[in-house]
Amino acid sequence: MGQVRNLWSEHLEKLVAWVTEQGWEVDLRAGNTDEVNEETMKIKLNSTRSSRETICYTLLHEIGHAILFQQTDYGERFVDVVEAKQKKSYGGNKYRVGRVEEELAAWAVGLDVGKQLGIPVNLSSFNKVKSKAVMTYFKWAARANEFAYTKGPRNSSKASAKTNTDESTV
Repeated sequence: MGQVRNLWSEHLEKLVAWVTEQGWEVDLRAGNTDEVNEETMKIKLNSTRSSRETICYTLLHEIGHAILFQQTDYGERFVDVVEAKQKKSYGGNKYRVGRVEEELAAWAVGLDVGKQLGIPVNLSSFNKVKSKAVMTYFKWAARANEFAYTKGPRNSSKASAKTNTDESTV
């Protein structure tokens, strides 16, 4: 088990180094909410997750957001998200659906980055982490009246809940 943890720690270091080379900062600390800030180019992650593998998969997802933000077609692809941010109006269904689409795209982009960097992504474990997160997005989007003024699923208390994966599968 120790070797697996050390291996995932090495993968995490590799991901952080790559993100840093791209001009982004990674803040891995207990109590952080997993998020990307495209203005400050900072990725925050909660360091108290159950495993380094889970942290790697979460970082890949946040890297996916960082890459999406920098794509020239972001404004066209996620027009409803951009418009809501400009108007500071986060309660509409179009915004909520757009945010869920962006979240799903970030998982896909992050997975591609992991493969390109040679991170040995266990698809079963990755999909377990992704599925738990994606369900929080769906729940957030469906509770429009409860969260009429929130910017997205990361503001939901369940969005940053710990996720367990089996580190024995590398």
